[in-house]
Amino acid sequence: TNQCDNEVLNKAHHLLALFQLRRLKSEVEFSLPKLHEVQLEVDLSEKQKQYAKILLNKDMNLLNQVERRVGASGGETFEKEHDAWKRLNNLLMQLRKVCNHPYCLPRVDDDHATTEDIVTSSQKMVVLDKLLARLKEKGHRVVLFSQFVIMLNIFEEYLNFRGYKYARLDGQTSRGRRSIDLRVFNQKNSDLFIYLMSTRAGGLGINAQTADTVILYDSDWNPQVDRQAQARVHRIGQTKKVHCYRLVTRNTVEERIIQRANKKLYLDKVVNRDSTAKSEEYEKLGLKEMLKILKFGANAIFNNSGSGGQI
Repeated sequence: TNQCDNEVLNKAHHLLALFQLRRLKSEVEFSLPKLHEVQLEVDLSEKQKQYAKILLNKDMNLLNQVERRVGASGGETFEKEHDAWKRLNNLLMQLRKVCNHPYCLPRVDDDHATTEDIVTSSQKMVVLDKLLARLKEKGHRVVLFSQFVIMLNIFEEYLNFRGYKYARLDGQTSRGRRSIDLRVFNQKNSDLFIYLMSTRAGGLGINAQTADTVILYDSDWNPQVDRQAQARVHRIGQTKKVHCYRLVTRNTVEERIIQRANKKLYLDKVVNRDSTAKSEEYEKLGLKEMLKILKFGANAIFNNSGSGGQI
């Protein structure tokens, strides 16, 4: 309801203090350098807009139909119709992939040769290309995170194209390979410039503290996952100031995902709520909110193009 009762919150703090002792890194290690986070907002490239329009036009009738049904029933009965829910969820996922790179979509440039198009097709990649060049020039070392394994494949192709040396960790990486890559990456004067990681892979046992830069190419629905990703670099033993760059495509579904994640961080801040399965179930994305996210991105894309189309 966008209201906050401070008296109730104070009681919640008192109750939680009886059951848990919570320590932060900053309270244990006073010499730990600061983590500085910067959010870099970009626009969609023309190619990204093209594919986003194709996806939205394909499901335009479904979106309008769902909106009418939700308005009439309040959304309670419609959420049980799994086919419509799955189609909307799939549309949301495809739009997230478009925000990352058009090559994430199936059958888009499957047999392409690696050229500058791999950079210019996505505004995020344009920013990433400039950022990595600057970081490499100044001697920084980077850990690059993405939610999507297919995006890691694109990163590999791009890094080989640019001649950057890298290591990779995702859900398919064996424990032995992970240990070897981490050892090589953390060696003094290692020639590995960048470590590619899937945001949810590896658990809490990853230590990449010899890096000093984190790049979150896309964000997770659960902000605690992104925090754990940052903690693989910003951890006890780190001697350098850590910079975290979060790439966000403005006026798209990504912007709403970030807003929703910030709300979860606020809840964590006021009541120290954790990210257990129970709390995730409580915060599960509803049909009405999904419609708002999809409409926000759709209207921005069509209105920016001057076509006058709107959902």
